[in-house]
Amino acid sequence: MAAFFSQVGYKPTSEWKEEIVFWDPLNSAAVPGSTAPGEDAVAKSVIATNEIPQALAKPLAENGPLAAVFPDGVKTTVPPSRDPREAFADWLIRPQNPWFAKAAVNRTWAWVMGRGIVHEPDDIREKNPPSNPSCWPTWRKSSSQAATT
Repeated sequence: MAAFFSQVGYKPTSEWKEEIVFWDPLNSAAVPGSTAPGEDAVAKSVIATNEIPQALAKPLAENGPLAAVFPDGVKTTVPPSRDPREAFADWLIRPQNPWFAKAAVNRTWAWVMGRGIVHEPDDIREKNPPSNPSCWPTWRKSSSQAATT
């Protein structure tokens, strides 16, 4: 799972509670001086480019394909030109994943009605049954159809 999020970089903004999360395959955010230390130095932060910095003790090199394993155990290889988070998101929202639709419906229901079909909204598991189990197939089917239209 960590492989999907191993190429994430962060940069601060002028807003104290906000930062930019971006795909950073070269790990350029780890290069000293490439990110601003705080609000006062945001203007001094390095502008992102597609060039690989070479004036380092150990120059950065482009990554090769990334071997990763999805939570269901399926192995995959993410090409260097693709953000691994995108590959994970594609796996997560596929129709064969029964948990994503349930979680989306349950969270929406909890937001609208004040309590999820499964309580707590983020505790969907086999040993925590829904308040009305016969409705799950209908809700899941309708949410899956809505997502594909």
